[in-house]
Amino acid sequence: MSLDTNISQDSVGSRLLQVENTLLQMVNKIGEIHDALVGNEKFDQIGLVTRIKKLEDDNDKNRALKNKLVGAAAVGGVVWTVLWEGFKHLFLK
Repeated sequence: MSLDTNISQDSVGSRLLQVENTLLQMVNKIGEIHDALVGNEKFDQIGLVTRIKKLEDDNDKNRALKNKLVGAAAVGGVVWTVLWEGFKHLFLK
């Protein structure tokens, strides 16, 4: 019985050692993934999350500008039409 107990303990111990080694290897990779997503302030690197937020803000600003330009063009068209019709009415009558 002690032989079976030693074998199972060695097996469990070796498995735990493999798990520990795997986790130690993953620590650096997890840190790199974290730096890519969040950024690294030490090296003044912007993360993907911050970049996406910035792009969304820029997109919202561009959309607002586009809407203002479309509105200005519509109002300008109406004003120009009213002026043109007024001049046409004054000069052609």
